[in-house]
Amino acid sequence: MLHTRRRFMVLGGAAALVGCSKEQLAPVTPMTVTLTDEEQARVMRELEVRQKHLAELAAYRIGTGESRKTPAPAVTITEQFPDLKSRSRMTQRLHPRYGEEPPADASKMGGRFLYPADEPWPTDEATRIPLVTVVQLAGDDVWPRITFKPGYDVLQLFWLPRDPVGGELTAQVHWRRRSEMLGRPLQTPNTDLAFPSLTPVPCALHPEWVLELPDWATLQRTELRGKLAEWKPPVDIPPQEYYDRFLAASHGSKAGGWPRESLNTPGCKKCKWSMDYLLTVDSTEWSPDDASRWRPVQDPDDALGRRAAAG
Repeated sequence: MLHTRRRFMVLGGAAALVGCSKEQLAPVTPMTVTLTDEEQARVMRELEVRQKHLAELAAYRIGTGESRKTPAPAVTITEQFPDLKSRSRMTQRLHPRYGEEPPADASKMGGRFLYPADEPWPTDEATRIPLVTVVQLAGDDVWPRITFKPGYDVLQLFWLPRDPVGGELTAQVHWRRRSEMLGRPLQTPNTDLAFPSLTPVPCALHPEWVLELPDWATLQRTELRGKLAEWKPPVDIPPQEYYDRFLAASHGSKAGGWPRESLNTPGCKKCKWSMDYLLTVDSTEWSPDDASRWRPVQDPDDALGRRAAAG
């Protein structure tokens, strides 16, 4: 995620990550795993980049109580095209920022999760490589766009810290009850075999409600796209490019709302049920080209310590 080319990863909802009732995760037998010479060389290169990133982050620390606000769009497109209003959705931009790592039971990105020491750590069955902590959402925060598993109040996302294969990451969701964790020792993530570029820097979340619209591809099912194609944006770029960059689905990591590529909805490989959109984990929160729309007003420039704090 520290590479120069920008990447983002979209993961589906509960069915997408937990699997349906027909699919059960087999127990993992512990075994010794070693890195190849090529993998070890990559880890060393990425560790050097990560250390530089952490050093830069020291200048961008913010408090957990601070907030972030997305600027309003330059045009209110729903006033010009009222039919778009019925297709709008609310999302929560997560705004991960570096600072004091939140407690293990708090909503956060990366770091130490509410995971008991007496349970096997999540591991990829094929490679035996430990998964890394990605996002934890605690139910006492406001996450109304996410339906928590009944009786549980903590959602945890882990993934395999290896490049996607065929566009897919190996990922797992775990559910926790805070009350069952009281007094129990917790595990510290083991990242010895992880690629640092796929291991989030521990960050606090600063969620913000944002209204967003479906992307241009989704609108092909409607008459709206033909109307929008004739629309003149406030700057001299094609309507499709302006709409997707400045008006449609929010950039950055977020929960709920519209996915950035909403036509590519995956289905469960076992039962074929279409998955629901859960969240996006993005490498960066905005780019200099779209900063006027997606850079929070509290962030004065495009420093990577702000727009790519999670590394």
